[in-house]
Amino acid sequence: MGFLQESRPGLWIPVFWAALGCSETPPLRFEVAFSRNVPIESIAWLETRVLQGGCIARASTLWSASEAFSESQEEDGLYQRETPLRLGRSRYGLEAEARDRNCRVVARGCVEFTRSRSSPIRLVLDPLDGAPRACSSNHCMNGQCRSATIDRLPWELTLEAALTEAIQRLELDIYRSGCTGSGESTWSMAMERGSTAFPRRLNGEAPLGERGRYGLRARAVGVGCELFAEACQEFNWPEAQNVMLALSSAPQPVWLCAPRFCRAGACSEEGGGLLSGFTVEIAFGPMSRRDQARLIYAQILEDGCYDGARPLLQTSLRPMGGSFPGVIEATLEAPLERRRQYGLWFEARDENCRILASVCVETGAPQPELVRAILSGNADPQSACRPFERCMGGLCM
Repeated sequence: MGFLQESRPGLWIPVFWAALGCSETPPLRFEVAFSRNVPIESIAWLETRVLQGGCIARASTLWSASEAFSESQEEDGLYQRETPLRLGRSRYGLEAEARDRNCRVVARGCVEFTRSRSSPIRLVLDPLDGAPRACSSNHCMNGQCRSATIDRLPWELTLEAALTEAIQRLELDIYRSGCTGSGESTWSMAMERGSTAFPRRLNGEAPLGERGRYGLRARAVGVGCELFAEACQEFNWPEAQNVMLALSSAPQPVWLCAPRFCRAGACSEEGGGLLSGFTVEIAFGPMSRRDQARLIYAQILEDGCYDGARPLLQTSLRPMGGSFPGVIEATLEAPLERRRQYGLWFEARDENCRILASVCVETGAPQPELVRAILSGNADPQSACRPFERCMGGLCM
């Protein structure tokens, strides 16, 4: 028996898979093919997977099988499969990749199907540009990746010149699932400033295990735990050869924790004294010129509303459309301490940074309810910028 062929030239490899169970459940048949541009003669290994939910990012694998590949094989033995999976009436994906003897992926493909489908599932593998590695050469044997620990990822971090003198601590983390913040950390490190400033460029290597989507995050922190800069770069492993990040100063620093919990740029949560922030409702009062407002500048002030109060958070809110609604709800996140007073300062600015309306509300923490503030109009709006600053879109730079 030879290989099946579709209407366009291509090599079909029959792969059979059966869901064991009651005799009424028919086996599912898969036929894996290569498009004409795939260098079939270089293929040494074929890996096949059944995915829960279809061909989507981060789909879970229900079943997988891999075998050494031979172009001259017949249909009757090498690629037949049976698994104890019992598929329900849902959406699934059949994914396969072909590798050469150096574990470079020369072809890959995925097709979605439902359990109720009775016809054979056909999957065509297309060539991949650049032939990325499935694993490093140290862990490759004739196309098969022989170790769960694949390799080490080279990284390079570039700092803005102003940051090299300003920061006390650099933090790096690698997270699963990219830069969403929902994945677990697989690796982390911190570097403290010594007697001299940080160099403009730093580099190193980070160990990585199983393949997937990751995010490398870097944070530049001051001696008072101010977050001066943060960046994150997503990458696919092991396709990525290296990851490069650049840190630039944020317009305003954000404090990662309250001062009494900060020790030389590192936050300590002893005593469980940190809270996350406030949910606020901001309303425009009479004479507040809501139609001219292009930005609401917000601060969380330490110890209440008084001149010279230290800001824990400085941020800005902009309208989704051309103008603000009459009432705005927002969340201001900052590390707070229990049983302490804070001031919430808001000012509505026009595009020239003039303060059209403002208000400051004092409140304690924790505060489970909404904190409400009403902006009062200023009869003679003045610029929020100091003489040496310039206005850009409502912000003083």
